[in-house]
Amino acid sequence: MKPDSFSKCGIDADLVAYSCSFATQEKTKGDLHNAIDELIGYVVSSTVVFAGEGNVSGYLTGSDNFRFDVAKTYPYKGNRKETEKPKWLESSREYMQDKYGFGITVGCETDDKLAEEATSYYDPDAYVIASLDKDMFTIPGYKFNWRKGTFEYSTKHDALKFFYTQLLTGDTADNIVGLHRVGPRKAEKILDGALSEVEMYTRVLKAYSESPTLVGDPEERIVENGRLLWLCRYDGEIWQPPV
Repeated sequence: MKPDSFSKCGIDADLVAYSCSFATQEKTKGDLHNAIDELIGYVVSSTVVFAGEGNVSGYLTGSDNFRFDVAKTYPYKGNRKETEKPKWLESSREYMQDKYGFGITVGCETDDKLAEEATSYYDPDAYVIASLDKDMFTIPGYKFNWRKGTFEYSTKHDALKFFYTQLLTGDTADNIVGLHRVGPRKAEKILDGALSEVEMYTRVLKAYSESPTLVGDPEERIVENGRLLWLCRYDGEIWQPPV
């Protein structure tokens, strides 16, 4: 069961920016601002008791990101080059910085800052991440999906299993290439019954080693993909295999 309310809510402002910018593409900047205020107001009222600077935070991804240097086999987010950005995207980012004091990440992504906050908060179960991004399920704790109006909770084991599932399946949204013909169902079979991280890693390494279409050395590819997928729990963290 979720708590009646949370002490703090961390908002994925990147998704707020895109959602509201697309929704007001053919409207005015005033309509954009209203859409942002309405969405953030809904998120805050659904999660925290007191809306204040110390109870709500939000982050927007900056221009630099360590993952672009980590990705050697396939370019990180290399499949997004032709994606058209909504008209009001930059305006929405500026508005949230000015009105709500949302921060711009340096060297990482919004997801990393939310993972860092959720992990370091004095009571992790009193912190909730507001996002629509499935990657957030690699972080233990509560998530609020504002589109569905639902809460979900991930234990530490759930979060680890989701991370190792992504190592198997990859993430097409970010051009992180997993194993050929390995989707969520096959990944579930590979990881079924694995209780420790070492066991999860060992099974994933075996699957990488047996893949006939894998490009590169299996261990090196796991490290590369792991560092692309892992959400940093502290500044400068780089994922390392457990063995």
